[in-house]
Amino acid sequence: MSKLDSLMAEVNKKFKQQIITDGLPEFHREKIPFSSMRLNYMTYGGIPREGIVEFFGEEGGGKTTTALDIVANAQKIFKQEAGKKGEPLKVMWIDAENQLDDSWAGQLGVDVKSLKVFTPVNMAAEDILEVAIAAAETGEIGLIVLDSIGSLMSRKEMEGSVEDKQFCGVADPMRKFVNKIRPITGRVGCCLLCINQLRDNVGAMFPSTKTPGGRSYKHALDLRLQFQKGALIAKDGSEQNKSYSDPAGHMVMVSLAKTRVCKPNRKSGHYVLDYEKGIEHIADLADLCIKMDIISKSGSWFEIVDPTTGEIMTDENDEPLKLQGRSAVLQFLKDNSKIYEELKNGVAQKIK
Repeated sequence: MSKLDSLMAEVNKKFKQQIITDGLPEFHREKIPFSSMRLNYMTYGGIPREGIVEFFGEEGGGKTTTALDIVANAQKIFKQEAGKKGEPLKVMWIDAENQLDDSWAGQLGVDVKSLKVFTPVNMAAEDILEVAIAAAETGEIGLIVLDSIGSLMSRKEMEGSVEDKQFCGVADPMRKFVNKIRPITGRVGCCLLCINQLRDNVGAMFPSTKTPGGRSYKHALDLRLQFQKGALIAKDGSEQNKSYSDPAGHMVMVSLAKTRVCKPNRKSGHYVLDYEKGIEHIADLADLCIKMDIISKSGSWFEIVDPTTGEIMTDENDEPLKLQGRSAVLQFLKDNSKIYEELKNGVAQKIK
């Protein structure tokens, strides 16, 4: 054994883990998917199961709704992994804003009763973040959502007066927090999802915006998505301008600001948020199937391809199934849940 091999063995033994290896170990990063297949396409499958993710943007952009959608899908995955006998991983929601709507969360598919909700009252950022670290270290939490960084207040700010000038804000607590929790997320298999807001960059030469938390926090992020409110949607599905008085929903526009978990070649995505039903996932899937030629388009006619066999699906008369118009395709997928699931699984495989 060479001196280098002896040193590697000694270091690994001292720290009780393989921190020095010959080459890179094989690594496959699991994802928690969105209900929106467009966002899954943009991020190559969703957000990572291990690491730190941020949703940021303007108010009303869809950050919290999308985070709740991630929570619902994470809960389903954790229950499937646990099976009948095991105890599933839990999801913790840190409601620093004290504005979590349980009825809206339930509408989006969240199992509210099994959700661990931490609602801090008059607590400094340092204390809240220490609770998050302790929760992650238990190994029983698979996803922690921090809503939001902009609502946190450092101990210095809480103990000072309104007239005191404060520097750094929550940047220093967030720097220490991510340095502590990042190795934990990798060791126990936990994802930290932070929600953040855009704020005016006071003192800048030109009008601009920034997000609280500091640069060290941003550097630690594995995935960073920006959210923006798009066009309003009428009840008939048509897009309307911002002055429309009776919207049934709106477009949620998402752009990829930073990624370490997928290729950065898909920079933007979007979905329709229905104010009564939640995320409009059927139209999302249909448009992505057309993009991937799983649904072939010829003029106004559409044919659905079986993603398993690659053959055109047939109707009850064993004739090629043809649908005229996009609305007919959407109605067909609504009425045929089995085919919807087949197409969804086919798209998910192609995305990976």
